[in-house]
Amino acid sequence: MELEFHKEEGRKNYLIAKFDDLLVGINESYGKSLMDELVARLENTIKEFNDEVSQMMLQLKENLKRKEQLLQNIKTKNSEPGQSSESEPVGDNSMSDWEKRLETIGK
Repeated sequence: MELEFHKEEGRKNYLIAKFDDLLVGINESYGKSLMDELVARLENTIKEFNDEVSQMMLQLKENLKRKEQLLQNIKTKNSEPGQSSESEPVGDNSMSDWEKRLETIGK
């Protein structure tokens, strides 16, 4: 028997078969209920994991777009005539807390 882990039904059948093996020693009245609860919890856990990964991937895409836009803004700002290649000092208002800490450490 070949295991088909690339299909959801194949993964589910594999887990059910393994649960059957584990539940052999448990009374019949509890075995089915316990297995059903375990399968339901596993499905819920997998769904939550997939949702979190999808959300994380969307955030990564948004961050990448933001970084690309900032890089493009920096490139166009530096390529304007009359602009020097050195950046102007950044005011305290636009510095992050981390940048402020680094600045104080450097002094």
